[in-house]
Amino acid sequence: MVGGHVPFIVHQLIISFLLLITFVTHLFYFNEYAKFKLYFNVEQLFTSIMIAGFISLFMAVLPNMLDGTVIDLSNSPKINRLLHMLFIYTSLIYFLHSFAIFRKLMLKRKDNAIMKRWKLLVAFLVMTTFMSLNEPLRIPSLVAEITLVAGGLIILPMLVRIKWIAFLTKKVQWLCIFFLLGIVSISLVLIQKLYSLKNFQGGRDPMQYVVADPITLNVFWLLIICCVVIYSLLSLATLVFNLPIFSVIEEKKSEIESYQEISTALNLKESDEETFERLFNVCYSNTMSNSGWLVVNSAQNGQIYEHVGSISEEQIKTVNQRINFEALIKREPKNGYYYFPDLVKSRVFTDKNTAFRSMLILPIFNSAKFRGAICLVSPMLDGYDEYMINLTKSYVDQAKLALENARLLEKTIQAARYKEELEIAQRVQQALLPKTFPPSEYCEIAAFAESAREVGGDYYDYNQIDDYRLALIIGDVSGKGTDAAFHMAQMKGIFQSLMQLCPPSDNFMMMANTAASNCLEKGRFVTLIYIALDFVQNVFTFSRAGHCPLLYYNAETKEVDYLSGDGLGLGIIRDSRYNDFVDAHNYPLNVGDVLVLYTDGLVEGRQYNSEEEYDYDRLKNCLALNAPKSADAIKDAIIADFKSFTRGNNDYRD
Repeated sequence: MVGGHVPFIVHQLIISFLLLITFVTHLFYFNEYAKFKLYFNVEQLFTSIMIAGFISLFMAVLPNMLDGTVIDLSNSPKINRLLHMLFIYTSLIYFLHSFAIFRKLMLKRKDNAIMKRWKLLVAFLVMTTFMSLNEPLRIPSLVAEITLVAGGLIILPMLVRIKWIAFLTKKVQWLCIFFLLGIVSISLVLIQKLYSLKNFQGGRDPMQYVVADPITLNVFWLLIICCVVIYSLLSLATLVFNLPIFSVIEEKKSEIESYQEISTALNLKESDEETFERLFNVCYSNTMSNSGWLVVNSAQNGQIYEHVGSISEEQIKTVNQRINFEALIKREPKNGYYYFPDLVKSRVFTDKNTAFRSMLILPIFNSAKFRGAICLVSPMLDGYDEYMINLTKSYVDQAKLALENARLLEKTIQAARYKEELEIAQRVQQALLPKTFPPSEYCEIAAFAESAREVGGDYYDYNQIDDYRLALIIGDVSGKGTDAAFHMAQMKGIFQSLMQLCPPSDNFMMMANTAASNCLEKGRFVTLIYIALDFVQNVFTFSRAGHCPLLYYNAETKEVDYLSGDGLGLGIIRDSRYNDFVDAHNYPLNVGDVLVLYTDGLVEGRQYNSEEEYDYDRLKNCLALNAPKSADAIKDAIIADFKSFTRGNNDYRD
């Protein structure tokens, strides 16, 4: 007896080990197969499952198709057994393939924790393959049942990971429902067919080679099949019961896309008309309106109307007249909109069967100025709920905010460009003013210039006539900023040309007035002092054209005084009468004498938060205290005294 059973036991062991190797290799193959399918296309994933399922179904019905037509299977038990074994094998392929594809879905938006759980599940399944061993290595039923429960606990968190559904469009959701119905149906048919093989007639039952009895001993099969069926059912139920929610999600996606569309339009720097038209289309499409019109308040063309839907221009005029549209848009409403829930009750339309029952008006104001309005009409009574109104308001508010930001950005860009241009103008202007003076054994010269703004109309220059004669000039063009700086640069060329002629100071003023009168527009003038120093005759001559008086320190008398003289600004009188206002004044030039030329910004500099000016007396006293010093020292002393007086006030710096 024992000898007769040895071949059967060996046969059972061989089959068991072959099954073990088959289960393990196929499990790892499909697990790796799913990893290499890097794309996430639900339609393609489900299609591959359906193809494997149809192949398994075909193998399930193949014996019935062949029996009696091609071959008599009742008389060919080996062929019959082979066909059924092929069916069992394709079924195994189908369930493992489905299991691997569902892995792709389960691990959507994966994290480290879920990856560790999946690895634990795969390791557990590998362990359960050893339980497929038949006699004499079959495990006790209690151990198999405990293992089955443990496997269920491990796999349960994976079965509820159905996040992939949230990423589907409405069309794909319906397609997935049909796919899942097919997968569940195929799985149930295959399970029923596998179970029916236990009643196989024609030799030894093929199922005994693959499935142990009782059924709880087949932990590997049960876990794989249950995972596929349960995950399919849960996914199907989730899709069906959440279809209403998905429609809301689609609306939310549409709203987000609308926000993006508005932002994109503003980033494209479209015209106001194009931006408002895009905004109108977004509001119209997201409120289920049947008609509407857009009002754009164009600076060039006045109010422009564009309408869509079934409403006519005559009806729009009627609506505007009866709701007093012109009065409504004079100021921005507090809540940002006007709502007419019943146009018939409001006597806008008298026919109760009208297609226009409610209306929403969204005025668009920017910087307190009316820019346009979006008017939406619904065929339903009270057709705009609070959510719709708030949604359209948010679209309008976003557009208004973006328009305001664009306006401020444009101003910022212009300001930056203007600042850059001013810096260039400042550098150019500073380049026009001499930084150094020719060395001389007869005199020292020091200069300083700092405008209250980036640029201004102050000007000074010199002309070295010869080794013994030097001409100095200081002036101020009326006005401030770039305009004055432009005229200063213009006058510099004129003055330099005239200085080359070496005229007497009064003649210089007369010729300069003629030139300034021809160059400056009316209302513009230039104040000026022109000094000619002669170190041979030890005398200096100056003429004054309305400029600040010359400050003079006499080294012999030790006195400081202002030399005013007569004179009128260049360009005020633009004919020969100007000559009557010009004088030349001659003064002896002593060793140690000091001449201070300046502009009105120095004496008009004020203390911080005070109207008190630096004035002429402080300048005079400062020179009296520092007159014996060098030219640079005197200059530094005056600047230091001025800055100390005006500390914190940067409005007067010349």
